[in-house]
Amino acid sequence: MSTIRDLLFNERYRGVVIWNRLQTFRNPHTGKKSGHCALKTTGSESKIPALRIVSDELWTKAHEQNKRMSEKHGPKRLGGMNRAQTVYLFSGLLECGLCGTNMTIVANSGKYARYGCPNQRFKGAV
Repeated sequence: MSTIRDLLFNERYRGVVIWNRLQTFRNPHTGKKSGHCALKTTGSESKIPALRIVSDELWTKAHEQNKRMSEKHGPKRLGGMNRAQTVYLFSGLLECGLCGTNMTIVANSGKYARYGCPNQRFKGAV
């Protein structure tokens, strides 16, 4: 699915190559290179029909669908939570025996989640 999305959103597969889009600068203090995308107006655009594998009609439809989906299911609609929430078996049921706060997931190593007191885990108090 991600490969097809890359094909539909990469301008090169539409037969358009944009040069000088990324500008690289060297930090004089650290000597490290860092790059950022330049404005679309600064890059030069070349049309190369031999690279085209996506039609303009399909390109337009894919971008319209992406816009509709992001408006419908985007972070604004979901209140910033755009990932699936996992429901755990004991969520809201366990209580710390020392301080009385609700137990939370303090470690999650793939297959198993470990519950613990958030006061002890994150604040060091108990």
